[in-house]
Amino acid sequence: QLDDTVKAIVESNGRIYVATDGAPYLVEGESNCETAGCRKAIRMPESLPLVGGGFRSMVAVPSGAVYPSHSGLVYMSGNRAPAMLSATHYSDTDWQAMHPDTMRAAYHEGRLYAFFRKGGFCLAFKDGASTAADTSHHTELSMRPNEVFVSRLGRLFMRFDEEVKEWNRGVAKIPHRYESNE
Repeated sequence: QLDDTVKAIVESNGRIYVATDGAPYLVEGESNCETAGCRKAIRMPESLPLVGGGFRSMVAVPSGAVYPSHSGLVYMSGNRAPAMLSATHYSDTDWQAMHPDTMRAAYHEGRLYAFFRKGGFCLAFKDGASTAADTSHHTELSMRPNEVFVSRLGRLFMRFDEEVKEWNRGVAKIPHRYESNE
């Protein structure tokens, strides 16, 4: 029994990450008992409620899980305290302007693709299951898909209204706009 209301759950490397309306939890995926009821659940010390789309907003990555909160993009890895992946790229005002409650995200080929009503970005992760996100490899994205998902075959798809497009495949590429800060 958790003290907070569950909003989303993902599994990564045998660990279960739980986003709630309060503090996030880590639940050990392996159990040494007859029932799953004895699994160890660790409540993280800081209240970082998931905002928005619940299960469609929380994403498993090789080293843990990510989800949107009012404060930024929460990164959970093992039993370490959660970190804010977005802190080096977005001020609190900029993060709120993207509408974090509308985040739709997917992890594909070493990158987290996150899309919001008013923004989007790609964040590269280093190789390996125990490494953190490398936030120096961050790219703003101009496209705004309604949904994004990875197929069982590992292919990234995006839905734009009534049209579904595959990332980096097909006759016509997905249109996007590149803007430099210079």
